[in-house]
Amino acid sequence: MLVFPEQTATAKLGDFGLATWAETGHRFREPVGTKHYWAPEMWLGLPFDGEKVDLFATGVILFEMVVGHPPFSNATGADFWYRLFVKNNAEYWRKVEVIDGKGTIPREVIALVNRLLNLRPEERGSFEGMKKEAWYKNGDAEGDKNVEEEMIARRCLLDQAKKPE
Repeated sequence: MLVFPEQTATAKLGDFGLATWAETGHRFREPVGTKHYWAPEMWLGLPFDGEKVDLFATGVILFEMVVGHPPFSNATGADFWYRLFVKNNAEYWRKVEVIDGKGTIPREVIALVNRLLNLRPEERGSFEGMKKEAWYKNGDAEGDKNVEEEMIARRCLLDQAKKPE
């Protein structure tokens, strides 16, 4: 993760460890990467579209950034949380909000995460389309302020813990 201090609460996330060039529409066959971020089609051993599985992984990361923990362990039918996400999405989000205990997750975030984590790759959209999502376009000034305050508070706690007694 790259953090740009001149831009308050701005970070850019990048992972080029497995980057490769592929023609549009190319289907990969060998899953790679961290299994926690694998899309369902990778778990099923199906040929997959690189952009669609990257969109899925982006959904997992966005969820983690907003909620503070992963949405599920693995995107398989054996995982309780992923199964609930797919079968009863409204109940999934109710449980997440209760467990999280920090209040309501913005509906725009839920809509974007739902799209990115869709079981059907063709329903995940595109990175270009993601830029048109309400949450992406409008940002969340109040949320940005809260994140900044939380990070400052955490930094103070770390600094205090590091001080010799």
